[in-house]
Amino acid sequence: MINFNDFKKISIYRTYIKNIKWLFNFMKDRIIAHTELEYNIYDNKSLVKDVSQYNNYNECFMDLITEIKNLDLCKTCSRLDSNFCKKCKLNEIIDNLECQEVKEETCPICYKDLTIRYVVICDDNRHKICNECYNKLNADLELLCPICRQHSEDF
Repeated sequence: MINFNDFKKISIYRTYIKNIKWLFNFMKDRIIAHTELEYNIYDNKSLVKDVSQYNNYNECFMDLITEIKNLDLCKTCSRLDSNFCKKCKLNEIIDNLECQEVKEETCPICYKDLTIRYVVICDDNRHKICNECYNKLNADLELLCPICRQHSEDF
């Protein structure tokens, strides 16, 4: 299987790589790969390789497979990235920065120390929650302040 005519016989190719089910779409000018569970890959939903950048179609496909094998799944944010999740690593760096404004304050929901990434969800700027609790509340569509039970007009 070296050229597109060999690959086009397979409409959608499915395989497991590192215990993740991958689906490949073969087009004349590119190969698209995405996961069955629609994980974010870097910051996209799929990987796309342009065949014109390679000597032949098979070389493009093998490079795509190699790149996929080098991806690791971040269990925190369900994101595939090379070596480590750059998004979570950046969040960790931000969380470790010292901020005078939130010094020694805790989240009223989980009681963890607030970092520089806190959220105010009511009109009282003194009521702050951590980013993780905000994401959980936001997922449940319950954006009431845990302290005063009010919500902001901004949200």
